[in-house]
Amino acid sequence: MIEYYVIRPPEVIAGFVRQFWVLEGIVGEEEPFVHRALADSCPEFLFYFKGTFKRIVDNKEQKCFQSGIYGQKHSFDQFMVAQDFGIFGVNLYPYAISQLFQLPTSKISNQGPDLYTLCGKEGSILEEKIMLASNHSERVRFVSEFLVKRLVHVRNEYANITATIRNAIHGKFSDSIDTLASDCNLSRRQFERKFREFSGFSPREFLKIARFGHIIKNKRDTTRSLTDISYENGYYDQSHFIRDFRNFSGYAPKEYFKYADRSDYRATTEFQV
Repeated sequence: MIEYYVIRPPEVIAGFVRQFWVLEGIVGEEEPFVHRALADSCPEFLFYFKGTFKRIVDNKEQKCFQSGIYGQKHSFDQFMVAQDFGIFGVNLYPYAISQLFQLPTSKISNQGPDLYTLCGKEGSILEEKIMLASNHSERVRFVSEFLVKRLVHVRNEYANITATIRNAIHGKFSDSIDTLASDCNLSRRQFERKFREFSGFSPREFLKIARFGHIIKNKRDTTRSLTDISYENGYYDQSHFIRDFRNFSGYAPKEYFKYADRSDYRATTEFQV
């Protein structure tokens, strides 16, 4: 049995945290939970408060951290757990890393440092609080208090770039990098440099991943054609859409939308077709 749900963040940090989420399951050795984590434009704090997950790389198992940050990714990963488990997640806008932690977001692209590596002693204290919390409301409060203390680091002079990143994540795409740079009152070179610092990727790569993520998170009507979906999300042809989808998920879109769990991509069990 797998249970997944989301929790809205307090308004004070809603500009940096998209949502909190919880994934819990009752599984065992005979039927482990195997999950494919897809490419994503947003990083996440992950706290494994119950059970031990393993990452599968080249058919070898690697033990995951107990708490850490799973950086924004341009490829997919596979994870497995063979015991009852619980994950508390904090889905961040990518610029939260550079704004709140004074670290270029590009430093964690395709990386997964543990919480101590990222935050030092403060990270260890937060990890202990999350692990000992009696419920998820307490976990939301602990993380929120931790992030609120970091709001003093926020730089407002790049609000246009963070808004561009946030808009792309929510489905407002633009293929013209020059236009985006002009809207931010920056040269293209300046824009690309700052955009990478705040998003973790070049503008073009980020927009491709964000477009993919928007489709994954918002497609619920399985009767609509792939052609309609591709055109509505800014693809010029269906083959381009299928190629990007395979690169970011390892699945063909028709396969994914047929077999994937409709509740949320995080709760989808790995499948073979």
